[in-house]
This record gives sequence, C-alpha cells and structure tokens, in this order.
Amino acid sequence: MSKILRNRVEKSAVNVQLEVKMNEKVKKLARSEYLPLLILGVAYFAIHLVVPKIADDISTYDAYKNVDFFSPSFLWFMVKDWYFNWSSRIFLDFSMDFFNMAPQFIWVILDVPAILLLIYSIARIFPAKHRTACMWVLVGFFFLYEFINLGGTGFITVTVTYLWPPALGMYSILLTKRLLTGEKVRMWQYILAALGLVYATNQEQMCGIGLVLFTFCFIYQWVKKRPKLYIGIEWLITMANFINFATCPGNAQRAISEEANYYVGYSTISFFNKIRMGIYATGMKLLIGNWLFFMFAILLAVLVIRKQKQLWKRIVGLIPLGIAIVFGPLAPYASRVFWVIDRIPDGGTLYGDPAAIGTVMVGREILMFALILIAAVTVLLSLYWIFGKSTLTWCLMFAVIMGYATRAVMGFSPTIWVSGERTYFWMHVALMFCSYVMFDEILSTAEGKYESLALMAVGTLPVSGVPQSIYYWVMIAGLYLKKSLSFAATYMIVLWIPAVVQYFESFQFIYHL
Repeated sequence: MSKILRNRVEKSAVNVQLEVKMNEKVKKLARSEYLPLLILGVAYFAIHLVVPKIADDISTYDAYKNVDFFSPSFLWFMVKDWYFNWSSRIFLDFSMDFFNMAPQFIWVILDVPAILLLIYSIARIFPAKHRTACMWVLVGFFFLYEFINLGGTGFITVTVTYLWPPALGMYSILLTKRLLTGEKVRMWQYILAALGLVYATNQEQMCGIGLVLFTFCFIYQWVKKRPKLYIGIEWLITMANFINFATCPGNAQRAISEEANYYVGYSTISFFNKIRMGIYATGMKLLIGNWLFFMFAILLAVLVIRKQKQLWKRIVGLIPLGIAIVFGPLAPYASRVFWVIDRIPDGGTLYGDPAAIGTVMVGREILMFALILIAAVTVLLSLYWIFGKSTLTWCLMFAVIMGYATRAVMGFSPTIWVSGERTYFWMHVALMFCSYVMFDEILSTAEGKYESLALMAVGTLPVSGVPQSIYYWVMIAGLYLKKSLSFAATYMIVLWIPAVVQYFESFQFIYHL
C-alpha cells in the first residue's frame, strides 16, 4: 500500500509541476509581444478562408484558363506583352496572374505572413521600451484598417500589388536600420531582403520611397567613410526599377488607355494642377472621416500637452485632433453650422471639368488647401516638439511626408479618382508607424490629471460604422473606473472597440460577397 501511495504522490507532484510550468508558459505568452501577432495571424487567416475571387481575380482566371499558363514559352510571351503594351510592373503582374491561376490556398499561406512581416518590421525599426503594449496598439491599428479596401478589384490582385510591396519594403528598411546601428545581420536576411526589394520597388510608390531613403543613406555612409555594400546594392536595385519605370513603353500605352476609359481630357491638365489634384485627393482621404488619423492625432495632442508648457504650442498640438473630430465624428453636425464643411470634400474633383471653372471652385480650392496646409504644419511641428532634434524626429517626419506623397503622386495618373482605397495603403502604414513610436513615448512620460477623462469624452463621440450603444456604454463604464484606468488603458479601449467591430464587419461583408 505504501508503494502505491508513494507512486500516487509522485504522480501528483509531477502533475503539479507540469501545471505550474504550463501556467508559467501561458503567463509568459500573455505578456509576450508575439501574442497580438498571433491573434492577428489567426484572425486574418480566418478572413482569408472566406475570401472569394471577385472582379479582376475572376477576369484574369477566365482569360488564361484555356491556355498553358505555366509553360515557359507562354510566360515569356506574357512578360514581353506586359512590358511593351501595359506596365513596367513585371514582377507584380506576373505574381498577380500566377496566384490567380494557382490554387488559392498558396496565396493564403503567403498573404497572411506578409501582413505579419509588415507589422513585425514596423515594430522593429525603432524597438519600443514597452514592446508588448505598443504591439497591441500597432495590431489594433491594423484591425482598424478596413481590409476590404485591399479587395476592390480582387483580393489576390490588390494584395500582391499593394500589400506585399510595403511588407517587403519595410523589411528591407529594417535591415538598413540594423546596418546603420551596427546590429548583426545574417546572410539569409540579406538575401531575403534583397530579393524582396526587387519585388517591392517594382511598385512605383515603394520605388519612390526607396530612392529617396537609400540615396540619403548611401551618401551619409559615404561622407562618414563607412560605406556599406548592402546599402549600395539596395540603391542599385531601386534605381534599376526606377529606370525600368521611366523607360517602359508599356506605361505610356497604359496611360493613353486609362485616359480614354477613366478621365477624358486628363492630358490637357497642367503639371501644376495635377500636383494640386493629387494633394487635395490625398488630403480628403487623410483628414475626413479617417479613424487611423483620429487615433494618431489623439497621441500627438497628448504628447504635445505633456511636453510643452507654452499654451500656444499646446493649442497647435490640438489642431490635428480638432480637424479629425470636426471632419470625422462631428461632420454631420458641424456642417449645419459651417456650410464650408460640405463643400470642402469636393474641391479636388473639379479639375479637368471645364463647366466647373468659376468662383466656387476657387473658394473650395482655398479652403481645401488651407485645411491640408494647417494639418501638415501642425503635425510636423508637433512631432518636432515631442521628440526634439533627434534622428527619430526626422524619421517620423520622413514617414509622414513620404506616406502622404505616395498617394499625392496619383495626381499624375488618369486613374486618380478610380484607383480606389488601395493606393492610400502606404499613407496608413505611415500612421501606424508613427503611432507605435508615440504610444511608447506615452508610456515613458508622466500622465496628466484629466487625460483619461478627456479621452473618454472624445471616445464617446458618434463614429460612423460603430454600434453606438455598445461603444457609448463601455466608455461610460470606464468613467466609473476612472481612478483605476490610466490613459494608456483608456486609449486601448478607444482603439480596440472599433477595431474589433471593423474586423467583424469586414469578415461579414467578405463572407457574403
């Protein structure tokens, strides 16, 4: 009996040890920055399982289903046809057609890792002191982004063209940062990043970002007499794709076709007006009803208030948030008082329409330009006041400017008004990057007395697309718990409630396509 009892005691002790170890692993995972990444991966894998083929995905498959698409001779024919008659995006167009013809699960097992690679790269460029909390915010921002925007002309078609280049491009930028700071980079990472950059810079937006960034890094290293071979390789890859884009005969043919189909008379618009049209179209999307900009502006305002004691600087820091509120949650109400709010969003669309030329257009131009200029200046000034004269400041400013510019250059395309939400993706990546860095700074600075209360008040504002009753009562509950809720915790609530709602709305919409 004593032997049996001893065995039972030993087994019980082993079970207790296993349970303790399991609990420790669960707690470690809960505190890990990889838990939000895991949730993101599982959630978007679920969405990908219900993604149907639509629009260009279907037309591409129908166009090639009766030919031997994967034969070398046909692929070579297609590459030549793309280059001479349609586009310089050889790698992107090949991927688009390849994944439309291949079994869809191949695209799924690559697209979800592309999302994770993008988020991971953003988080690693400037590693946060509070990694787990900041990763939750970064993942929340991605959930807040409407995934259906990446499916306007087909999910496969859009993601390989507008999601994969930023993911691979940000990974290359991450390696560049590691080289500049003397961190260890393995050979396989060099190879992966270089191949990824060939693909990423085949897209014009990433090519423009890379050309500016890698040129600066290359010159900086050369002046410091510490040139890095890999940065030179990055510059050569980017320049090669830029030359390809500038000289490709297919781009000219495509522009003629797109003008005839989407914007008759586009070629008659002056160079200056194309610039203005791009700036206005981008500003409308960034400032009017943009949830990501709203959450970005909250962090910006709070940090300026924490770090600057001068009243006028605090007021300047609040301006982007004021714009986000007036032209977002309060737009339906504010427009009853300020008639210009209804007129501003149409300002950029008037170019190219001879019938619209007149004093009204001039008035809208001035209003829209003033709004964009005020937002741009106040955002850049606020970043400078928050982070001072530092490399981080210039990097954040570069991200904001280039994120905006990547969409503003669409003013030079006849498809500016029909290209859809996908062309704004880089701009939203810039907002995610800056918000990740700013939230880490939020956690590193002393909290103000009424910040949580003010944020709860802002959070209860009516926001389009969010079930108001649920959102409102959760925030009211937060008011009663104010003493135990920090600003960071309140911000998480304000961010994640609409983020989760947005995810399920996207899932439901995609499921019923």
